[in-house]
Amino acid sequence: MMKLNKYIAIIILIIIVLLQASPYFITVIFGQTVHMYTHLYDPRDIFRGDYVNIQFNEEELQDRIYVDEHGKTLQFNEDARKEITSSVSPATDLDKYLPAITVTEDYFPKKDEDGDYIYSDAPLYASLDEINGIWRVHKISGHRPKDGIYIKASRTGYYGEEFCDLDFNLGRVYIPEGTGYEWENLDDDYVLIATLKVFKGRAVITDLNAVKQP
Repeated sequence: MMKLNKYIAIIILIIIVLLQASPYFITVIFGQTVHMYTHLYDPRDIFRGDYVNIQFNEEELQDRIYVDEHGKTLQFNEDARKEITSSVSPATDLDKYLPAITVTEDYFPKKDEDGDYIYSDAPLYASLDEINGIWRVHKISGHRPKDGIYIKASRTGYYGEEFCDLDFNLGRVYIPEGTGYEWENLDDDYVLIATLKVFKGRAVITDLNAVKQP
């Protein structure tokens, strides 16, 4: 009887592990391959063994133009824009040539009776389009899209009171042991491109490459 209970406990443990790992493997197997610009986040302090912290350019969207669902251009405080964009990330110069991002009404914070903003922690969904081999955000909504390629994201870094950056919650990438210094000291001629698998809002980083700009 004790042996039987032991086997049952092992089987239950295996099932739990498989259930926890299954979303990852389902995403890798069935997901759409996506390439996105990224950059190291605070490279002087990020190395802890064999991984680096990164941030995707498509999480920081202050330089992009926003429009509502009717195509009307939306603006936010210009002083905030200047302050936020004082430091330029790799490949950010390309952003000025990108199409505007459509945001739905549920993207914006509500106001209370006194006119103060009530900021939500509800997730956002960033729909992606491919432009010259790199995937970019073209729409942000508070509702899960019915089709297309999209990533579920958290709201972070509000600016201009109504607009926010995104967090795909994918900030850690494992690298070969002992290569941290090389990643930290990449030439400015290089941009980092992450390869992801995306499936029904979930994303998994499968590779990270430094590519020299032409």
